[in-house]
Amino acid sequence: GCAYLRAVQSQMRSGLSTEGEYLEVICLHRAMLAAYPAAHAECAEGICDMAGELEQRARQVGVAVDGYAAVFAFLHEARSVNEYLSQWIKTSAHPYFS
Repeated sequence: GCAYLRAVQSQMRSGLSTEGEYLEVICLHRAMLAAYPAAHAECAEGICDMAGELEQRARQVGVAVDGYAAVFAFLHEARSVNEYLSQWIKTSAHPYFS
């Protein structure tokens, strides 16, 4: 993923814990993606990795189904990022994606 997602992923291991924080990450990343899509070519994969880490952590602490809301939000966001970039690549003349 991008530098922002890499920083968030490293912080996840030590602190992000509320759904509000996860939603903030998703919303801020969307704004950055819209501003400069070329910098986010690998972000869908990075977001999937983050969802996997969250799922592992949820299993370890034995949270109820509601505790998986962040996992589902990140998986949905990964699909959304992938679709956004697919459309952007089709309409872009950016040499990186040609």
